Amino acid sequence: KITSSLKSLKTRDFNSAMSSAKVMARELSANGLNGKQNFGITIQKLQDLFSFSNSFITYDLVAMKVVRYAYVYPFLEAFVGIGMIAGLPAYSIAPISLFIGGVGAVSVFKAVYIDKRELKCACVGGDSNVPLGFISLTENLFMIAAGIWMLAR
Repeated sequence: KITSSLKSLKTRDFNSAMSSAKVMARELSANGLNGKQNFGITIQKLQDLFSFSNSFITYDLVAMKVVRYAYVYPFLEAFVGIGMIAGLPAYSIAPISLFIGGVGAVSVFKAVYIDKRELKCACVGGDSNVPLGFISLTENLFMIAAGIWMLAR
Protein backbone atom coordinates (compact mmCIF):
# COMPACT_ATOMS: atom_id res chain seq x y z
CA LYS A 1 0.00 0.00 0.00
CA ILE A 2 2.78 2.44 0.89
CA THR A 3 4.76 1.63 -2.26
CA SER A 4 1.81 2.35 -4.53
CA SER A 5 1.09 5.55 -2.62
CA LEU A 6 4.68 6.67 -2.98
CA LYS A 7 4.46 6.06 -6.72
CA SER A 8 1.33 8.20 -6.90
CA LEU A 9 3.09 11.04 -5.12
CA LYS A 10 4.39 13.40 -7.72
CA THR A 11 8.13 13.46 -7.15
CA ARG A 12 8.23 16.87 -8.75
CA ASP A 13 5.77 18.25 -6.16
CA PHE A 14 7.68 16.74 -3.25
CA ASN A 15 11.05 17.97 -4.52
CA SER A 16 9.56 21.39 -5.18
CA ALA A 17 8.18 21.54 -1.62
CA MET A 18 11.54 20.53 -0.16
CA SER A 19 13.42 23.07 -2.26
CA SER A 20 10.96 25.82 -1.38
CA ALA A 21 11.14 25.00 2.31
CA LYS A 22 14.94 25.01 2.32
CA VAL A 23 15.21 28.30 0.45
CA MET A 24 12.53 29.99 2.55
CA ALA A 25 14.08 28.78 5.79
CA ARG A 26 17.54 29.97 4.82
CA GLU A 27 16.43 33.36 3.51
CA LEU A 28 13.71 34.15 6.02
CA SER A 29 15.37 32.81 9.14
CA ALA A 30 18.44 34.86 8.41
CA ASN A 31 16.53 38.15 8.69
CA GLY A 32 13.75 37.30 11.15
CA LEU A 33 10.88 37.18 8.66
CA ASN A 34 10.40 33.48 9.31
CA GLY A 35 9.09 34.20 12.79
CA LYS A 36 6.74 36.90 11.49
CA GLN A 37 5.34 34.62 8.79
CA ASN A 38 4.97 31.77 11.27
CA PHE A 39 3.26 34.03 13.80
CA GLY A 40 0.88 35.36 11.12
CA ILE A 41 -0.33 31.84 10.34
CA THR A 42 -0.67 31.12 14.05
CA ILE A 43 -2.94 34.13 14.59
CA GLN A 44 -5.37 32.66 12.06
CA LYS A 45 -5.44 29.40 14.01
CA LEU A 46 -5.99 31.16 17.33
CA GLN A 47 -8.94 33.21 16.06
CA ASP A 48 -11.17 30.18 16.45
CA LEU A 49 -9.27 27.59 18.46
CA PHE A 50 -12.26 25.23 18.67
CA SER A 51 -12.77 25.08 14.87
CA PHE A 52 -9.04 24.73 14.30
CA SER A 53 -8.82 21.86 16.79
CA ASN A 54 -11.81 20.04 15.32
CA SER A 55 -10.27 20.23 11.87
CA PHE A 56 -6.74 19.41 13.07
CA ILE A 57 -7.71 16.18 14.87
CA THR A 58 -9.01 14.72 11.60
CA TYR A 59 -5.49 14.24 10.25
CA ASP A 60 -2.76 14.98 12.81
CA LEU A 61 -1.44 11.70 14.21
CA VAL A 62 -0.61 13.07 17.67
CA ALA A 63 -3.84 15.07 17.98
CA MET A 64 -5.87 11.96 17.12
CA LYS A 65 -4.42 10.23 20.18
CA VAL A 66 -4.04 13.24 22.50
CA VAL A 67 -6.77 15.78 21.72
CA ARG A 68 -5.20 18.40 24.01
CA TYR A 69 -2.30 18.58 21.55
CA ALA A 70 -4.70 20.12 19.02
CA TYR A 71 -5.36 22.95 21.46
CA VAL A 72 -1.68 23.35 22.45
CA TYR A 73 -0.31 23.21 18.89
CA PRO A 74 -1.06 26.85 17.91
CA PHE A 75 0.57 28.05 21.12
CA LEU A 76 3.68 25.98 20.39
CA GLU A 77 3.73 27.44 16.90
CA ALA A 78 3.32 30.95 18.36
CA PHE A 79 6.21 30.31 20.75
CA VAL A 80 8.42 29.30 17.83
CA GLY A 81 7.42 32.39 15.82
CA ILE A 82 7.88 34.79 18.71
CA GLY A 83 11.13 33.06 19.64
CA MET A 84 12.48 33.61 16.14
CA ILE A 85 11.45 37.26 16.17
CA ALA A 86 12.89 37.81 19.65
CA GLY A 87 16.12 36.01 18.81
CA LEU A 88 15.79 33.35 21.51
CA PRO A 89 18.53 30.73 21.54
CA ALA A 90 18.05 28.09 18.84
CA TYR A 91 18.20 25.23 21.34
CA SER A 92 15.01 26.55 22.99
CA ILE A 93 12.89 26.84 19.84
CA ALA A 94 14.43 24.57 17.17
CA PRO A 95 13.40 21.27 18.86
CA ILE A 96 9.78 22.45 19.02
CA SER A 97 9.90 23.55 15.38
CA LEU A 98 11.38 20.19 14.38
CA PHE A 99 8.79 18.25 16.41
CA ILE A 100 5.67 20.04 15.20
CA GLY A 101 6.97 20.19 11.63
CA GLY A 102 7.98 16.52 11.64
CA VAL A 103 4.73 15.25 13.10
CA GLY A 104 2.77 17.54 10.78
CA ALA A 105 4.63 16.42 7.65
CA VAL A 106 4.20 12.74 8.46
CA SER A 107 0.52 13.30 9.32
CA VAL A 108 -0.25 15.18 6.10
CA PHE A 109 1.71 12.70 3.98
CA LYS A 110 -0.15 9.77 5.54
CA ALA A 111 -3.61 11.35 5.28
CA VAL A 112 -3.24 12.63 1.72
CA TYR A 113 -0.84 10.32 -0.09
CA ILE A 114 -1.24 7.00 1.74
CA ASP A 115 -4.84 7.03 3.01
CA LYS A 116 -6.01 9.20 0.06
CA ARG A 117 -8.33 11.21 2.30
CA GLU A 118 -9.83 14.45 1.02
CA LEU A 119 -9.75 16.78 4.02
CA LYS A 120 -9.71 20.50 4.59
CA CYS A 121 -6.49 21.95 5.93
CA ALA A 122 -6.45 23.49 9.39
CA CYS A 123 -3.30 25.42 8.43
CA VAL A 124 -5.07 28.79 8.11
CA GLY A 125 -7.77 28.17 10.71
CA GLY A 126 -10.52 25.64 11.17
CA ASP A 127 -13.07 26.99 8.71
CA SER A 128 -10.86 27.21 5.63
CA ASN A 129 -11.65 25.70 2.26
CA VAL A 130 -7.99 24.96 1.57
CA PRO A 131 -7.59 21.27 0.75
CA LEU A 132 -5.10 19.31 2.80
CA GLY A 133 -2.12 18.50 0.62
CA PHE A 134 0.79 20.28 -0.98
CA ILE A 135 0.37 23.59 0.90
CA SER A 136 0.14 21.82 4.26
CA LEU A 137 3.09 19.60 3.47
CA THR A 138 5.13 22.64 2.42
CA GLU A 139 4.25 24.48 5.65
CA ASN A 140 5.44 21.52 7.72
CA LEU A 141 8.59 21.02 5.67
CA PHE A 142 9.24 24.73 6.18
CA MET A 143 9.04 24.24 9.96
CA ILE A 144 11.50 21.34 9.74
CA ALA A 145 13.88 23.30 7.53
CA ALA A 146 13.69 26.33 9.86
CA GLY A 147 14.48 24.11 12.86
CA ILE A 148 17.46 22.57 11.08
CA TRP A 149 18.65 25.99 9.93
CA MET A 150 18.45 27.41 13.46
CA LEU A 151 20.55 24.56 14.84
CA ALA A 152 23.06 24.68 11.99
CA ARG A 153 23.93 28.36 12.16
